[in-house]
Amino acid sequence: MEMLKQIPGLEEIADSKYTRPVLQGIGLAILLGLGLWGYTAYRRGVDEAAHKAFTEALVYFDATVRVKPGKDSEVTFATAEEKWQKVATVFKDAYAKNSSAGIAPVFAAYEAQAYIELGNSVEAEQLLAASVPHIANEALRSYYNVKLALIRLDSDSPATVAQGQKMLEDAAADDSAAAHAMALFELGNWYFIKNDTAQARNYLEQLDLKYGTSSQSPSLWAEKGKQKLKLISA
Repeated sequence: MEMLKQIPGLEEIADSKYTRPVLQGIGLAILLGLGLWGYTAYRRGVDEAAHKAFTEALVYFDATVRVKPGKDSEVTFATAEEKWQKVATVFKDAYAKNSSAGIAPVFAAYEAQAYIELGNSVEAEQLLAASVPHIANEALRSYYNVKLALIRLDSDSPATVAQGQKMLEDAAADDSAAAHAMALFELGNWYFIKNDTAQARNYLEQLDLKYGTSSQSPSLWAEKGKQKLKLISA
């Protein structure tokens, strides 16, 4: 009680009949404040550890494949298969250890990319389907959504293919999406493969109009699209 009297503005409260309720209220506020601070600090620690793990895992993702070993500090692999198997393992382990972090879905997305490189589209599709909706970064989510659509287009199931095509069409219709140019190209390419040259030309010309060299947002996807348009016109 004497301690409470020493706090400016609380001298009268300390001597009143309301002392206990007020003290309880102050105590609760302090506990809540400490709890919030503790949770914030915990989240910060979790996210920092996850970002560190992601940076470490990227070393393997960016590693080169070469016959001769590189420098002692450089991660290299003798074969592509060896590399992507290692990448899948590293990102899987990183996800397991950082599953509560905000970037956890990105670990799964990179693991899926490794499976794509290994030709395991089933595992890649399952991982992306589960992780893409939870990727917080909008641009990254947009690109991986297109990747998921492309994997589904390669499926042996007509229903899955139809689902992938619908995803790609939706992505191509959203000109605010980061992967819009990619979606336009891939959809045009999809119709090109199906010998639907009218639809292929439609999407590839949209791509050139919006992302060509003379546009405000030139994209390498538009350059790839031009090559396809030349084949259609040949």
